[in-house]
Amino acid sequence: TNLTNLNAKLTFQWAKAHKSSILYNSGDKLRDSRGAGSLNPPETTVRQSSPGYMAFLDHQWIPSDKLTMNLKATHVDGGFLLDFQDDSLRSVQPTFDIVSGLNGRSTTSTDNIRPTSEVRVDGNYLLSDLLGGDHVTKFGLRWRSTPFQTFTVTGGGAVARFRNGVPSEGELRRDGHTSRDMKEYSAYLNDSFKRGRFTINLGLRLDYQNDEALSANVAANPLAPELLPALDFKGADTGVEFFDISPRLGITRDLKGDGRTVLKTNLARYWGLGIDGAGTISPTGQTRLRYPWTDLNGDRVVQRNELNFSRLLFNETNYNPANPASVVSAATVDPNLENDITDEFTFGVEHELAKNFGVGLTYIFRHYWNDNATFRVGLQSASFQPVTMTVPCGNSSCDQPSYNVTYYQLPFQRPAETVLRNSQGANRRYHGLELVARKRFSNRWLMNGSFVWQSTARHYEGGPDVDFQDPTNVAQQDGYPAGTLNARWTFKLSGMAQLPWGMSASAFVNVRDGVPFNRTVATPASRTGGLGVTDVFVRGFGDERYEMFRQLDVRLDKTIRAGRTRVILGVDAFNMLNEALVLSRVASQDGRTANQIRTILAPRVIRVGARLTF
Repeated sequence: TNLTNLNAKLTFQWAKAHKSSILYNSGDKLRDSRGAGSLNPPETTVRQSSPGYMAFLDHQWIPSDKLTMNLKATHVDGGFLLDFQDDSLRSVQPTFDIVSGLNGRSTTSTDNIRPTSEVRVDGNYLLSDLLGGDHVTKFGLRWRSTPFQTFTVTGGGAVARFRNGVPSEGELRRDGHTSRDMKEYSAYLNDSFKRGRFTINLGLRLDYQNDEALSANVAANPLAPELLPALDFKGADTGVEFFDISPRLGITRDLKGDGRTVLKTNLARYWGLGIDGAGTISPTGQTRLRYPWTDLNGDRVVQRNELNFSRLLFNETNYNPANPASVVSAATVDPNLENDITDEFTFGVEHELAKNFGVGLTYIFRHYWNDNATFRVGLQSASFQPVTMTVPCGNSSCDQPSYNVTYYQLPFQRPAETVLRNSQGANRRYHGLELVARKRFSNRWLMNGSFVWQSTARHYEGGPDVDFQDPTNVAQQDGYPAGTLNARWTFKLSGMAQLPWGMSASAFVNVRDGVPFNRTVATPASRTGGLGVTDVFVRGFGDERYEMFRQLDVRLDKTIRAGRTRVILGVDAFNMLNEALVLSRVASQDGRTANQIRTILAPRVIRVGARLTF
């Protein structure tokens, strides 16, 4: 990884009450082989480049001893290019093994253009002796524009898909070009009111978000131009806007009035950032069509005459097989679409056990609901038919010789039309308990420690939305942990001690529960209804986990002073105990590479460095 950065900053005090700062930063990030791994050989990696700049203006105004104002304006010329490892691979079809997940031969290039502009005004106002207490009031306005474009190219216009090395499916891909714009307007008001032992924080935030799909055009697929023709999209607007009101309430009580024991509670609602309506209705995003493939000449390359066009195994939601040339996407947006919601409740107690040493215990509950999701129009879950299959293990490393699983398919081709709407039946609930201990720096040492127990479970609780859902894997996820990085507990401890002769030593201990390892087997390519191949969990999500994670990092440094000049010499040791923990394995049990190690914890690294300040 090669990072190149240029920074410049100018600060000017116009008058006693006015100060301005201008910051400019430009840089680039170059990586030769992003994505390399056991399933991604060098030719499937990408070359990353991220040239861009950020310009930032900040103006502070202090009208009085009670009021401060701050104006900030930012423009980020962001984005990044993930290009083919070699330009010649632009015409080479990638390969993908459905079972093992092994990629080969080439890849997909994406050019992501992400400029962002933002202007915000924030203020603070102090008011004493109102309603028997003191007030600290914060308020502000914000405008933000985030247009972006994405260009997507797959080598050779198709992906040759194998099943354990045997040709199985040909996936035609039309290059993608999407262009969208999103505007956000926000306003907030928060008042912190202190009276006696109580502090009450009452806040309200207003957010408005609107997006639209801008004009874009794509070329036809070279193998099947009649199925994936060129498109010239003029742009469209869903008419959906998000206007959200977020209330916040926090109460703090100093239990004895001496500041040693404090009770805290907080209620808040948060809305999602961003709106995806424009992306849904854009027909020019990269489009995929999947058909059975017989490699007639044995060259492992998809040719037109080798595809069975009478069976469409899978198609993108923005594509209507009955009208391939349509510039109106088959994906629609519910005009009543609402933003996703997170409700949060916390309650905690903090206590000073001794001078400079305190502990705290906090309970946290979050409810994630009202998610936006895409559903097939007119499709009912009752229409899906269960199929039970027995799948032998791909090698001798599995925990049993075969697995019995059930997947679902349709007796008819699923509808092309989709709708983006709220998923009222699916939600997630988080429960967390956090114990912290902090020793502020005194007597030449400091310490921070925490232990967190947590549970995040996914729930499908009925309602009309479930009728639009493929039941495959629902039973293995309903009521089970959500997210592949879901650790049930985490312990962290860090500390630093000053030693004689200008030296100091520090350490960081990180221990956590292993994250879920979910074994899967792939459904057959003959899964009917245009549903495509999917992985089926052989057990409940999170029933099996990786080994407990543990890592120790240490540092020793010495400071040498000569007037205002300092030289700091340091030695860092990462993964001091050289733990060789397995972090990920191949989860597909029906592949030849089943349970093969993909990632391990990086080995012990010793770093020696010096820093000069003057």
